[in-house]
Amino acid sequence: MKMPDFSFVLWGLLFVAAVVVMMIKKDFRDSTDAVMHLDYENVPPFLWRLSSIFDAGFKLSDVHQIQAEIEEMKDKEVKQLGTYSVQFRGRKMRICIKVEVHLDHEEDSREVMLIFSSQPELIQAIQQVMRRFAAEYGLYGAE
Repeated sequence: MKMPDFSFVLWGLLFVAAVVVMMIKKDFRDSTDAVMHLDYENVPPFLWRLSSIFDAGFKLSDVHQIQAEIEEMKDKEVKQLGTYSVQFRGRKMRICIKVEVHLDHEEDSREVMLIFSSQPELIQAIQQVMRRFAAEYGLYGAE
């Protein structure tokens, strides 16, 4: 008895995977970045403030997860914390968050650089939140 040819199934799965990858890349094809430098203790208040601009997505649990991951990072470590689906002004968008940590052992402090990548419209809104937060907290470093 001859075995059936399942190559069409494998090609179908490969096609589906390619479409998924193309959709994910499409979200970030025209992406821009926003960067903010903060002391570690200012990260949660900033992220809570940032979450308020979204209609849906990026919840308190995401803020806690990011905070826990940053706590475990070593000096000069760079890490992609995740890509989050959010609803912004009625549209579904994706936002990628990276972080870089620098430890100052003399002052026993942790400086965090948050890097956000997304569509320009969302990045502009994030930059506005950054500027307001920096002004309110007397910080610099929102790019």
